[in-house]
Amino acid sequence: MKKQAGFSLVELMVGSAVSLIVIATSVAALTSSMSIGNEQLQRDYLTSQLNVIANMMSQEISRAGYCFDCGDDNPYIIHIEDSGASTIVIDDLASNSTGDCIRFAYNHDSRAGVETRGLDDLKGFRLDANNGLIEIYENYDGVNNWQCNGRNWMDINYNRLKITALSFNRKALSTSGEDSTVQQIEVTLTAEVREMPDISETLKFNVTVWNVDS
Repeated sequence: MKKQAGFSLVELMVGSAVSLIVIATSVAALTSSMSIGNEQLQRDYLTSQLNVIANMMSQEISRAGYCFDCGDDNPYIIHIEDSGASTIVIDDLASNSTGDCIRFAYNHDSRAGVETRGLDDLKGFRLDANNGLIEIYENYDGVNNWQCNGRNWMDINYNRLKITALSFNRKALSTSGEDSTVQQIEVTLTAEVREMPDISETLKFNVTVWNVDS
């Protein structure tokens, strides 16, 4: 019987080297796949959150000036000294067409016999550029504090997102076959994932305000 020969030292070293290369290649491919998967998850999260914010803002802004039972004078038309009057105020001016803060009011509970605005009727959105957040107005102190630079504004987006830009652009549109006009507010919103700033997205949408300034 012949004595069976084992592997030589050189063969063992070559085999180990090949195994290490295969393992390293597999780990690199797995790491790359996980990185791509995580990036896609972050993009999907960013897109979904921007859509949530846009939906909230659209629903609120579109009701500006709404009054279920008002007399000749609509209390939800905001009068600004030396700036005119409108259901939409941008950067605290009724005449402004662009800005990063919007204020408006509407009859939120459809109560009858409205003559003055209630505390819960006051609304607004603004950009907190220092912290990268969008804020919504929540009233606690009465109408005197309802200003773009006032207090009582509350964050509406998670801190995981950083809002880098928010703008409102007012346009006036004529209604078909009528002499009246409606307002259209173009909202532009840009955000990024705070821990991955390379992942960013801009969302632009229009809101039609049918409650005209009259």
